Amino acid sequence: LGIECVAIDQKAHDITQVLGNAEDEAALREAHIEDAKFFIIALNDDDLNIFTTLIARDLNPGLRILARANEPASVPKLYRAGADYVALLPSIGGQVIGGVVLSDIVYVILNLPNAQKVVRKKVEMSISRSVGWVEKQSGVRIAGIEGISRSVVSPEKDELLVEGDSLIAIGYAADLKRLIDIV
Repeated sequence: LGIECVAIDQKAHDITQVLGNAEDEAALREAHIEDAKFFIIALNDDDLNIFTTLIARDLNPGLRILARANEPASVPKLYRAGADYVALLPSIGGQVIGGVVLSDIVYVILNLPNAQKVVRKKVEMSISRSVGWVEKQSGVRIAGIEGISRSVVSPEKDELLVEGDSLIAIGYAADLKRLIDIV
C-alpha cells in the first residue's frame, strides 16, 4: 500500500521496528511518533494502552490514534486519553463470530457508530413487495438493490423487490431482525 510502518515491540520481527516498550516515550520518539499520521496501540494491558495514548497524543496532537480495549470500562477512558477510535476486543470477536453464523442469512457490511448496521440481505420472499412496504414493516432504510439485470441506488418507495434481489439496508438490530423475518 506504500504506507511506511514502524512497530514498537520487545521482540525482534522481520519488519522495521524499535525494540522497546510502546509506553516508553524514548521508544515512541525513536519510532518518530512526531511525524506519524496513524498510531495503533494494541497492548494486552488497558492501563498501558491508556498511558501510551496520553503520551502519543502529547507528542503528536494531530495523530490519528486507534486503541485496543480489553474491558468495556476502558473504552471511555481511552477516548478521554485522546484515542480517536477504540476497538473493544471481545466485541470484535463476537461480531466476527456472529458474521460467520449469520452469513447465509445476512451479511454485515458496516457497524455504524450510532449502533446501526449496514447489511446485505438476499430477498427470499416469493411475492413482490415495494421498498416502501418493506421499510414501513421493518423500520430499516433500504439504500440500494442489486438484481440480475439491475442495480438501484436510493430506490423509490414504489420500486419492487423480487425474489433473488439483494438489498442494502441500514437499521438497528431490532429493525434488521424484522427485515430478516419478512424478506
